[in-house]
Parts: sequence; structure tokens; C-alpha cells
Amino acid sequence: MANTNVLTTRQKQHLKAEPVAPSRLSKAVELSGLRQRQIAKTLDISETQFSDICRGRYRTLMLSTARSIATYFGVPIEVMFPEDKTKDGLRG
Repeated sequence: MANTNVLTTRQKQHLKAEPVAPSRLSKAVELSGLRQRQIAKTLDISETQFSDICRGRYRTLMLSTARSIATYFGVPIEVMFPEDKTKDGLRG
């Protein structure tokens, strides 16, 4: 998947100010102005899975999925999912 860079530089800075990973993803969706359904389709994951990720319902997240989400929004994976802020982190 190509880097779509849906967020502006200013929006990315605003995103970094969010305190925890799930709220960062929700904030990225909000800032993008896109619907979760659109994003999930582009990422080739179910809308339910994407919604659950946004709400922090996953204890662990596949590294490939986390990487795809971060790339979609044009931010480093460490910005979207800071390791020290997640419950159980990412898994490969």
C-alpha cells in the first residue's frame, strides 16, 4: 500500500500531542475527515476490526496492521502506536 499521507504537517503535530495510542488513531481519523469504513477498505481490513483498534479493544496488534495504519496516515509507527503507551504492545 502506498503512503497516502492523508494528514498535513500541522495535523501530524497535533496527533503527536495525543496521550495514548488508541486516542491517537481516533484523532488521526478525525483529523483526516474520512470515515472509518473508507480507511478500513483502503487498508484491506474489516470495518469492525478497524473500529475495535480505534477504541483500543485489542490487547495486541499485529505489527503489519499497525505499520499499514501508520503508513496510511503518513506518520512513523512509533508516533501512532508508542510502545511504552500500549497495554501489551505490538506483535510480529
